[in-house]
Amino acid sequence: MATGSYMTPIYSRSQKFSSSNFPEGTQIATINTRFVYAMRSIGKGAEAGRMFCGVMNLPQPPTRFSPYAVAVDGTWQKRGYTSLNGVVTVTSIDTGKVIDVDILSKYCACKNLPFHEKDCKRNYVGSSGAMEIQGASKIFQRSLSLRNARYITYLGDGDNKAFDAVKKKIYGNEYPIEKLECIGHVMKRMGTRLRRLKAQLKGQILSDGKCLSGKNRLTEHEIDNLQSYYVSAIRRNHSSVQNMRQVIWAIFLHKLSTDEYPQHGFCPIGEDSWCGFKRLKHQIETLSLGVYDAVCSFNDGNVSKLKMLQKTGVEPGEFSVSAMKLLTRERLMKAIYAFSGRSKKIRKDKRRKKKERRR
Repeated sequence: MATGSYMTPIYSRSQKFSSSNFPEGTQIATINTRFVYAMRSIGKGAEAGRMFCGVMNLPQPPTRFSPYAVAVDGTWQKRGYTSLNGVVTVTSIDTGKVIDVDILSKYCACKNLPFHEKDCKRNYVGSSGAMEIQGASKIFQRSLSLRNARYITYLGDGDNKAFDAVKKKIYGNEYPIEKLECIGHVMKRMGTRLRRLKAQLKGQILSDGKCLSGKNRLTEHEIDNLQSYYVSAIRRNHSSVQNMRQVIWAIFLHKLSTDEYPQHGFCPIGEDSWCGFKRLKHQIETLSLGVYDAVCSFNDGNVSKLKMLQKTGVEPGEFSVSAMKLLTRERLMKAIYAFSGRSKKIRKDKRRKKKERRR
């Protein structure tokens, strides 16, 4: 949303303007700051902003995009790595659609073993757990001939065996494959270990004289919350290990916090923060911005919004200045009319007629 144009029917001409610079010391484009402040000034949020851009045929406000990658995962007919059949799938992260599959089977119905018939369905020999390794290798090997593509980013679970099989053996050193960890699997492993710890210490009295589980302790609901906080810390800080570590420690400190001794310094800020203390603080800050903006508009008119933009490092520009001055003049004219004798008489007549209808 760097450039834009609009038609002015009064003068029957098109005017173009640009607002794509970045204020000094920030990486936020001026147009984005203007857009967010404009939506807040009219009491609207993100959904209204998307609707506005859609109706005006403007690009949608920027969102986060996932990097191009393929997700590789295996599934078996039954648990325990004793299954005779397994399936390996490769799914596009960009589209969410399955790109390729490989079906592996150890089942053989041939009667004259060890000789196999021509139509024997067995296409794999080995352990069931290694099916994912062979299936992934076969899918990556035929990627160029089948899809005319190289799967250079590999998203998988914590098991690196399949990734090690395709890392440099498929495309060579010229096209190394990058490994991404599935956050869902990381979250699942954390929940599994907490539940295991809860089961191991069941009935044991800890140093504080209480059991690990029970009311206001490590319940199933609390484990679900910890999983949610943990995965949120990873997703928000996937590009910085240091920040990720800090936010994960924030979970620990958050759980130690009390009303007398709050420890929310490392908790994430924002309206979608998992920390209720920081959420409330953000709501108060948002409310304060609205109140101060309303007070400034009441005292000095809409021209005060130009100063608000300057405080955020954005120069208003000629269109903003002329628009705010026009809105201020219209506001004053409405106020003058509201205090006129004619306006008072009209309001008085309306109240009188309303009372008569109630009788």
